[in-house]
Amino acid sequence: MPAPRSPALSALAALTLGACSFTGTATHWNGRLDPEGRPVFMKATTNIGINLLVFIPVLGNITLDEMLDYATAEIAAKNGTRVRVTQAGSTNYSQAFIPLTYLVTPISTEIYLEYEPSWDELVEQLGLEQALALRPPPAPDAAGPDQKPTEHPAGGSR
Repeated sequence: MPAPRSPALSALAALTLGACSFTGTATHWNGRLDPEGRPVFMKATTNIGINLLVFIPVLGNITLDEMLDYATAEIAAKNGTRVRVTQAGSTNYSQAFIPLTYLVTPISTEIYLEYEPSWDELVEQLGLEQALALRPPPAPDAAGPDQKPTEHPAGGSR
């Protein structure tokens, strides 16, 4: 096998493969509800990224703002509500293989969110029978999160 033509090209390929995300959602809580009587799901998201010289972010969504944006986008896509961060953290692996990891530092960032699933997601994950046992379906005339508020006859919106 021929040697790579450029060490910089090989390093760039390794860095490009270094950024990735892992997401999982806990949906089955044995019928247990939150303190206010609503079903909740837990979403765990882990992002792996790369920093240069320990502190300069290069690849991956590794800041708290980026992680929240990434994780809540998935929740918003399924119309989940009432998001609460239960845990967040970041690990810097600069001490793993000195001096290499002083130059190219792997970073792992985790965030755990608790949220109330939409009716559709609840039925999708648990089935209609279990979903009905946990929460009644939404009223047919209830405005969803993607509907505009209706104008009130006296002015303003409701």
